[in-house]
Amino acid sequence: HQISAEHTSARERQELAVAVGEPKAVRAVGRANGLNRISIMIPCHRVVNKDGELGGYGGGLRRKQYLLDLERSGAVKARREESQSRLDHVTASL
Repeated sequence: HQISAEHTSARERQELAVAVGEPKAVRAVGRANGLNRISIMIPCHRVVNKDGELGGYGGGLRRKQYLLDLERSGAVKARREESQSRLDHVTASL
């Protein structure tokens, strides 16, 4: 199953378990999330506890909070737009 954790949104482990058709597999979802070694491609830092607390994260809770704060600040979007603008400028001059 492919599950989306949209940019700037956090999803609960329970939501993900339901989404894959296994509503009682909350701990398994948490375990799989914790073992995720390709977090750039699969943004496991966006998965939080049902009560809204951070929960666990293989990269450490400080890094998880930093990533969430960075995304919420709009810095990621701003850099992506800046890079696209530079690329557009370069390709226009070719």
